[in-house]
Amino acid sequence: MTNPTETNKKYPTHQIFLVTPIPGSEKSNWLKVAAVWANKDGKGFNIVPEHPITSGGKYVMRPYSPKTDK
Repeated sequence: MTNPTETNKKYPTHQIFLVTPIPGSEKSNWLKVAAVWANKDGKGFNIVPEHPITSGGKYVMRPYSPKTDK
């Protein structure tokens, strides 16, 4: 059994997205802005930005799920 705070250092545990509304639509644009790894002590996260910080939207962190090739 693994400790819930253990992480696979190769893959992030979460991803952060910048979510901005599309004018005139109920949909939003989602831009991946950072990868996130849980700290070993379970008390926080290390965030590695992929894009400069931007404004005009909100940040959403989601559990990491690898892409599958179809």
